[in-house]
Amino acid sequence: MKGRNGDRKTDEIVKRIVKTYDDDSGINFIDVTNLPVRDKIFEILDLLVELIFPGYTGKRSFTRDNIQFIIGDILCQARTELAAQIELALRHGCRINDCEGCDCPTMAAEYTEHLLGKIPEIRQMLKDDVHAAFDGDPAAISSKDFAAGSPSKAA
Repeated sequence: MKGRNGDRKTDEIVKRIVKTYDDDSGINFIDVTNLPVRDKIFEILDLLVELIFPGYTGKRSFTRDNIQFIIGDILCQARTELAAQIELALRHGCRINDCEGCDCPTMAAEYTEHLLGKIPEIRQMLKDDVHAAFDGDPAAISSKDFAAGSPSKAA
């Protein structure tokens, strides 16, 4: 019998690969619906960057008149999406550790609120760091220029 691509070699390789999926060795994510979604995590990180460095990505146009609305919108979206991904991670941990009685949704909401609640402090630390670095850099023209060129933001 010929394989999908019309060759037995392909069929044999497929069978050998699929055979390696038989055990649950920690590298298989088959039939698992409670794992965080990689692309969602990156989207959430983009939202957090917007909260910490408003206007830096150029995705939204921030003004003094609209900043409260835009930050509120981003915060609500980040809260919803982050809590969902944290809950998936917690549920996965419960599955691995055979936890019973864990309240993953409540824990995810608490972790999410904790992180989001730290954003004002994170922003202040970053501002202090930029000012300290600017003060120590005789070639810097302004702290805004210094912050805009900071490679640590991209990292």
